[in-house]
Amino acid sequence: MYLQPLLRLHSSTQDSWNISILIVAKKDSLPIWMTKNSTKLKMTLWKLLHQDKLDKEVFFYQSNIEIKLQDSKSVVNLEFSYDNISITRNLNLPAINQMPYSTYSSCNGFSSASIANKWKTKKNAMWETLNILNIQRPYELMLMGGDQIYADAVLASSEFYGWSQKSESEQINTKFTKKMEEQAQKFYLDWYIKSWSETTFSNLMTKIPSIMIWDDHDIIDGWGSYSNDLQSSPVQQGLYKYAERYFCLFQQHRLPQIPLSISDNTDYKGDFYNFGSSVGLLVLDLRSERNYNQIISRKTWEHIFITTEKQIKDNKLQHLLIMSSIPLAHPDFSLIEKTLGFIPSSQELEDDLHDHWASREHSDERKYFIRKILFWAREYNCRITILSGDVHIAANGLIQSTRTDADKNARSINQITSSGIVHPPPPALVVFALNKLMENSWEIERDITIQMLKMPNSQRNFISARNFISMQQVEKQDISLYWHVEGETYPYKKWIRVVEPTK
Repeated sequence: MYLQPLLRLHSSTQDSWNISILIVAKKDSLPIWMTKNSTKLKMTLWKLLHQDKLDKEVFFYQSNIEIKLQDSKSVVNLEFSYDNISITRNLNLPAINQMPYSTYSSCNGFSSASIANKWKTKKNAMWETLNILNIQRPYELMLMGGDQIYADAVLASSEFYGWSQKSESEQINTKFTKKMEEQAQKFYLDWYIKSWSETTFSNLMTKIPSIMIWDDHDIIDGWGSYSNDLQSSPVQQGLYKYAERYFCLFQQHRLPQIPLSISDNTDYKGDFYNFGSSVGLLVLDLRSERNYNQIISRKTWEHIFITTEKQIKDNKLQHLLIMSSIPLAHPDFSLIEKTLGFIPSSQELEDDLHDHWASREHSDERKYFIRKILFWAREYNCRITILSGDVHIAANGLIQSTRTDADKNARSINQITSSGIVHPPPPALVVFALNKLMENSWEIERDITIQMLKMPNSQRNFISARNFISMQQVEKQDISLYWHVEGETYPYKKWIRVVEPTK
């Protein structure tokens, strides 16, 4: 067996969870359920989801379990066998009316070998911290907001290194050869197995159901921010094809051509989940349709808005969480951009500038999205919180409307940035510039401002250390969040209150 059973939350309602189980194995032998179906637990038969055509000894087996949630937190015992080996799992589940006790993280790797070699502490130190917390109090859901693998090394492989060193015009006109196709397929398959075989991380994925969405490094660094001609070139599209295939298999337990619930667009990989009686989670896919001029197509945005607004209305949501791999509330780097020549590793930072919502090409799309979520908050008395990553620092952002015709919590959208759980922070000079030289508040439109708040009980806007968050529902649908930061004894805590009902 290459990977122990990976758990994914496939769908959820107020009173039930549908969990997918995936095994990546070496033998053509279906697993067998030992646990029996009951009124509280129903299992589908195991199926062969995919057999790799290049490496014929890699088999993907998948099954779903439908679990009825109970009035209080519960534990479900599962047992099945594969290749005469008995496998047991105990799943910790939330109560019917509770949001799951969750962890959120991003950036699970190093973007280059040089960064990895310079890093002094253990690669998986923060996963080990998360594992200790999970033993003390089990998490019920693991949210991962992008860069679950760092696949940039594909460009250093034999068939792609020469291509990566060519001029852009030469890259655009290079054919995607049969040897390139074989190497791309083998690389992404092997890289997932290698990256996800790390003991602590792998063990957690077999114990806690996950919801994952990809970002650029799950494909190649900067995917979607290259020129349109380069991104549509045969080689980039060939790499995307296999990055997409194995993302869908490993992270979403499905084949790429099977659409998810939020859109009829089979390319789009975001989804929507309901937790407890009035908490929802919107997972945005910011890479599948991304190009130099857009992040998500207008047609897909319309589907997202229709589906989400229906969920808010039908379920009377009081708190909507939104996973956005790229932060909406973040400095636009205009000052840092002017001083890039004086900053170590400036080329990597410069490459990331266009990747942000604040870039010139994407700023109008950001306004379009922000206006919609502010409307939802005001119209439906729904508190909205954004979970984000990517930038390799912890941050506490606030998007605010100056309109006064709604509760203050309906006019304020918090953004919680947690990044990265493995990737190191930026150079100290960059973080100094962020904390000391950048504006802390700016207006993106006449009645909309973005502010970077001080981290709780801190004088800093940005925490330059590896981190992840824990998240729990407290009173009503209020949510309490904790940033767990490497090298610090106590977490940073933030309490986000729901919107007060209109009188």
